[in-house]
Order: sequence, then structure tokens, then C-alpha cells
Amino acid sequence: MRDSRWGTTPLLLLRISQLLLGVVVLGIAAYFASKYSGWYIAFTVALGFVTLVWTAVVLGLFFKNKLSPPLVMFVDVPLAVAYILSVATVAANWPRALGGSCVAKVAGVPGESILDADCATLKGAFGILIIEMLTFHGAIIWDAIVMSRNPNRRRDVRGVAQNYVPVMPKPMAVVDSGGPHGQYQLDGTLVYPAELASPAAQYNSDMPPTDPQQQQQYQQYQQSRGPPQELSGTG
Repeated sequence: MRDSRWGTTPLLLLRISQLLLGVVVLGIAAYFASKYSGWYIAFTVALGFVTLVWTAVVLGLFFKNKLSPPLVMFVDVPLAVAYILSVATVAANWPRALGGSCVAKVAGVPGESILDADCATLKGAFGILIIEMLTFHGAIIWDAIVMSRNPNRRRDVRGVAQNYVPVMPKPMAVVDSGGPHGQYQLDGTLVYPAELASPAAQYNSDMPPTDPQQQQQYQQYQQSRGPPQELSGTG
């Protein structure tokens, strides 16, 4: 399952480009480390290796739907700064090779010149190093866009709605509505007072009431019902 927050095409293009460029940077930096000395060369080798590991982790988390925007931003920013430092130190230590021609004259042989292979390789590696640096700056911008669209505390409204179980308040007391037609309980059920209730609701028992007013109403109710009818069967 892919993480839909990032966008499949932009993330794959960006991270796969970083992965391929990181392979080239690591290989060329390892070549120069075997022939030349300098802490910045070893630093570039380590940076290329970290790039390979990080891009592989990003792609793995993306396809597992676990790629957290804050985590990606937390790693991309130091890597972008590290590439700036690598580019700056390489340019500072090889200014003539990067700024001049890679054709060197042969000492003692007029008109003869050779191509300095390491100089040409260095120029190519320096250009790739700059491109890799720019991809990490682009990654930071994309990380910020994804974070602004998907903040950490944002909740899935649809999931909350599906898991929501409404709880109805229990009736605790009868509250007078202020009108002449009845009273309302807390749960919204209409309760009629005794004087407005129907005789059938008031007198649901064969025992006559003891109150004089209720006795008169009970007699009127019995007269309106008439004599009880007997059940007759056909046999």
C-alpha cells in the first residue's frame, strides 16, 4: 500500500534520481579516495553511502504507507547541508582543475599535450555532486508541502464518523415546558398531565377511583363504554 500523502510520481522521480546519483557520487569519491588524501574526500564517500541507505529507507517506508513527513524533513535537511559542505570543500581544494582546462602540456616536448583523466573525472563528479545537492533542496521543499497538507494532528473525519456511537441522555427529571399541553422529559418525550390524559389511560383498572372528581369521570367513562359484550361462538 502506497502512502497517498506524498504523490507517487513526484516521490519516485525524486528519490530514484537521488539513489542513482548517490551511486555515482559514491563510486567516484571512492576512486579519488584511493589515489588522493583529504578529509573532504572521505566525507563525500560517507555522504554517498548515507544517501543510498536513506533513499532505500524512504522508498521502503513509502510502499508500506509509513513515511512520516516530519521524519523525512528531519533527515533531508542535514543531508542537504552536508552536500553544500561537500561541494564547497571540493571547490576550495581543486580550484585550478575545476576552473581551468584539463589539458596538460608534456614537459620537454613542445606542442605535445595530454588530457588529465583525473581532472576530467573530477569535473564530471563535481557537476553530479551539485545536482545531488539540488535534489535534496527540492526534497525539502516537497517535504514542506506535504507537511502543510497533512499536519500530524489531523484526524480522518470519515474514520471518526464511522466509529462514532451516539449516546442519548437518560431522562433524569420532568421539566415543565411552560405550555398548556404538557411537560417534556430530558429525552424529549412528551408527558401529559393527569387532567389532559384520556380516560382509557387514566383508568386502566377495574377498581374505581377514590377521589370524588375521579369517581364522576370514571362513571362517565363506564357509561360511554356501554355494557360489556359477551363472546358468542357458533358450534
